[in-house]
Amino acid sequence: MKKGTLLVSGKKTYQIVGLNGRDLVLVETSGNYDQVLIYGPEELWSLIEENRFELVLKGKKKSGGKK
Repeated sequence: MKKGTLLVSGKKTYQIVGLNGRDLVLVETSGNYDQVLIYGPEELWSLIEENRFELVLKGKKKSGGKK
């Protein structure tokens, strides 16, 4: 995944805004930038496969996914 990728969890949409070392930094797109989520790439893929996040591809949600 790269900067700008969108993910949905429940009613919240998050965007990957950068890296912290190898970890991905996500912020909620509602404009509340006070808090961020930081996940390792493998951890985030696991959450997608568990359907805790949905990957948004070109305006469509994709559950699960491959690395």
